[in-house]
Parts: sequence; C-alpha cells; structure tokens
Amino acid sequence: AGRTSIMSSSLGVYAGAPDGSWLRLPSPSPAVPGRHDLELAYESERDAVVLYTDATNLVWELHGTNWSVITSATAPVQCRDGALVRYDPLRRKTVLVGTRGPAEGSLPTSTSPSETWLWDGANWAQAAGTSSSPRGAAGGGMAFDAARGEMVLLTMGTMQTWTFDGAKWTRRSPATPPSPGLWVFDLAYDPVSQLCVFFCGETTQQPLLYPRNTWAWNGKDWNQLGPLKSPPATLYYALAYFPER
Repeated sequence: AGRTSIMSSSLGVYAGAPDGSWLRLPSPSPAVPGRHDLELAYESERDAVVLYTDATNLVWELHGTNWSVITSATAPVQCRDGALVRYDPLRRKTVLVGTRGPAEGSLPTSTSPSETWLWDGANWAQAAGTSSSPRGAAGGGMAFDAARGEMVLLTMGTMQTWTFDGAKWTRRSPATPPSPGLWVFDLAYDPVSQLCVFFCGETTQQPLLYPRNTWAWNGKDWNQLGPLKSPPATLYYALAYFPER
C-alpha cells in the first residue's frame, strides 16, 4: 500500500497478479472526495483493502471487486500529504499516523507534530496525540514487524526509529541509524529474513539526491545491506513483500 497504489488523477486501482502482471479493479464508488493524500492498507483478517482519504470521516473498503463506504463516528487526523497507513494483524487494526494539515501548498517537515489513529473496521479511535506520537512521521516510512509484534516507524529528515505496540510509541536508539536528511521513502517487512527493509528516498535539502541505499531493521539496530543489484533511484514509490514471487 502507498501513495503510488492509487493514482489521484484518474483513481485507477490495480492489483498485482502472481505472474507479475497488473489487473485493473473497479474505481471506488461513490467517488472519493479530496485526493490530497490517498493511502491503502490490506487487512488480512477481513480480506479487505482500506482506503484512507484526508477529506472526510468516510472510509472506503474493497472486498474482492466490490467497494463499500463506512461512516466513522469520529474523523481521524486529516493529513494532506505523507500519511502512513499500515495494518497490524496482531491487534487486527489499521494504524494511521499523520500530521494535521499542513496548509494548502505546504509540505510536512521533520518537526511537524503527528497523531496516531486506529481503524477497527467500523470506527476511528485516537491511540496517541501530538504529545506522544513521533514528530516528522508524515513523509517517513512505516511497516509492521511481525517477528517482534510491533509497528516500526522511521521519521523523515531526522531518521529516528520508533516502535508502536498498539498503545504507545517508544523511541529506539540504534547504534547505526540510516543516514539523516531523507524523506518520501518506504518500509516493508520481509517475513523470510524477518527484517524491515528501507530503500532510497529523497534528500530534504538542495541539491536533491536519491541515494540507492538499502537498510534493514532487525529489532535492535539498522544494517546497511549490499545487494548486487538495486532498483533505479526513484521517488513516490511503494514497497511491499510479494510472497508469490
């Protein structure tokens, strides 16, 4: 899931097939308002794809090829850019971390306050406010670490490592954190190696660079990996584990 999983211009939704091809699915109905930031998360327990949009308390869910719309009694944080949405299968809730706003035409920063919300299939509930959620989360990366049963978040710019146990955030102190000064990157969990993998990103300062580095989190520290081949430098990409391949 991620901002590249659904294109805001035409709202084309695609699913990856086991043979590596893409299948276009029906677009959300009714149409999704907003479109500043659209994020997807797959809830394996309910076999549902949850669509988050910043503009409303409505939640779109895709079951097979059918969309449904659920009205939450509470509206979550309305994050215009960089929201992080991932499913926690241990607690059976989708986790949303984002910055309220920012203003039209502005971007989140490494000091932007964050909020943490949980979706249970019927309603949103705040799990942590701005005083206890990681600053600079919007524009960072997040993945559920199944081996350790916690969400792992890497903040933009400062590259701080935080973990979430479903109730509270804890800042970790790795000996070798990834190089600072990056944003709009992504994290994905690899169940084979039991590592959270982080790749690429864009520098937050000029000149804009796109380092093709790969890092892995083992629950205690980050290690820079040295794959024989790496994808090209890229921006606004999605990173996910594909078990069929």
